[in-house]
Order: sequence, then structure tokens, then C-alpha cells
Amino acid sequence: MNNFNAVFTTIKKYCHEKEVPSHTCFKELEKMTQSNKVFFSVNLYLQTLEDIGLIKFNPSTKTISITEKGMNTCRLFDN
Repeated sequence: MNNFNAVFTTIKKYCHEKEVPSHTCFKELEKMTQSNKVFFSVNLYLQTLEDIGLIKFNPSTKTISITEKGMNTCRLFDN
């Protein structure tokens, strides 16, 4: 699984409700990306996912919410 799919899968796991901001999502992503040197900064993944309309990320509150498009998306990129 590529890193974008891993990050997105984690977001879907911890952001259960559409458009409801979650602090837990961001904390879990930070743990995942910091513990594995293969990952880039969590902000790079979040900005990309927001740019393609799958999530909304608020950097000041460190909350993530999944959009309707994100709820309906299973995978991002092929390996």
C-alpha cells in the first residue's frame, strides 16, 4: 500500500462522521508518520488530500474532517 493510501485509510478509520472535525485523526497520523521514516511530513499528505477534496484540515486546531467524497472513496492511487 502506498503512503497516501495508508494515511487515507487511517483518516477513514478515525473520522467516522462526515464533516465532523476530529482531533484523534491528526494524533494518530502524527504517530504513524513519525514512527516510520518512509513517510513525509503529515502536512504534505493532508494538504494533498484536501486539495483533491477528500478531507478538510484545519492546521490551527489540528482537526481533520472527512468530506462526502472522502467517505465514498476507497483507494487513492495504485501501488
